[in-house]
This record gives sequence, structure tokens and C-alpha cells, in this order.
Amino acid sequence: MESETTDYTQATAFLTGKYATDVQYSEKINKLIEVYELTKYDALEEKTPEQKEQEQKQAEEKKINEQKEKIAKLNETHITFTKELQRLKQEKKRKELEQLVLAPSKFLGQLIKQLDA
Repeated sequence: MESETTDYTQATAFLTGKYATDVQYSEKINKLIEVYELTKYDALEEKTPEQKEQEQKQAEEKKINEQKEKIAKLNETHITFTKELQRLKQEKKRKELEQLVLAPSKFLGQLIKQLDA
């Protein structure tokens, strides 16, 4: 049947009454083909082994590039995290130092209060 048709409308007309009992089958199928522009797949040619190999290489390169981008983003995140961690450590050390400096004055203040009482 495929070799005897010149377009899809002939093929769908052939199927009406044979494949489908709906008398409007060919009209419905033809409308779907038109709406979704399915005729663009009619002229697909068989690819040569070289074309298939080239497409495979391109797909692999694309995958490698995507992985490189993911790694770069992870590295950026790691650097940001490391800097933030260092900042927090420095801030903690600063707070601990402030507490050490302020501790004697707090102790003396409490001692003075007790003496005054």
C-alpha cells in the first residue's frame, strides 16, 4: 500500500472501512496530521553510518559540556561555601575573644555589686 500512495490522504482513505469502521476516519486522521504537522516526518532519510557516528559524537560532546558546566557550578558553590565557613570561623573567634576580654570586667562588675550590697 505504501508504495502505491502519493500522499497520506490516499493512505487514510484506503484504511477507512478496512481498518476503522468510522466513516469519517480518514477525515479525522487527516485533520490530526495537518494540525500537528506530521508530514514533516515523511521525508526523513536513512542516515549513513558516518552521519550516525557524527551525531553520536555530537551527543557525547554535548553531554561532556553539560557535565563540565555542572562541575563548574559545583566548584563555585564549594568556593562560596568555603569562604562563608572561613568567615563564620573568624566571627566565632572574634566573639570568643570579645567574651574573654569582657569576662573580667563582668566579673569585676558583679564583685563590686556584691561589695556594695
